[in-house]
Amino acid sequence: MRLCLSCQAGCCRRFNVPITGYDIIKIRKLLGIEYFYFASITPVEEEYLEKDSKKLALFKLNNIGKYNYYTFYLRSIKSRYAKDTDRCMFLQEWGMEDFLLPESVDLTARCGIYQARPLACTIYPAKLHENELIGVTKNPSKTIEKPEFRVYELCPDSLSAEDFKQNSEELMKNLVLYKYEMNYFKFLSRVWNEGNGDFGEFFPFLEEGYMNRIAFEE
Repeated sequence: MRLCLSCQAGCCRRFNVPITGYDIIKIRKLLGIEYFYFASITPVEEEYLEKDSKKLALFKLNNIGKYNYYTFYLRSIKSRYAKDTDRCMFLQEWGMEDFLLPESVDLTARCGIYQARPLACTIYPAKLHENELIGVTKNPSKTIEKPEFRVYELCPDSLSAEDFKQNSEELMKNLVLYKYEMNYFKFLSRVWNEGNGDFGEFFPFLEEGYMNRIAFEE
């Protein structure tokens, strides 16, 4: 979509990006870095447990804090160029001084791990219909409470059905894959939560869960 050329990646700044075990393993393999560098282990407040459990995998991690359950997002850090704002740690930013361009040129930003970006990123702003047969999408909300945080604005132009036709097949596959992978991550959370919840054992447990997904039958 040509309109993406003017994107400042508002979705990579405005939202916490949920990650599945599939995403965690994939990013680890691509970059060869430790999990805790990029996986944000986020506590779930008691009042949000029921709501979050419907869409996310919640894990008991008994020895890292006071909360009963935690979930996983991509880590966010402070933006280099947009003062007092946050961004996904993998979002690459360039300001006008980097390109020696006039001041009228806006901030440019692109995903630094595009080939291994989380499934939640591949499907935005679409979701799977409740019948699980089609995907549905609409224009993301452009409402920003504080004008000084304009980098949080989502798609710069209105989207249409035509914008999605070219990549509809790939988008549909990713919608189904995201649902499947989140369900599998939830399954692993139920298995994990039956144990002692020692955080030191979590990532080896996760690796084993994803290495043994294919059962060989004699």
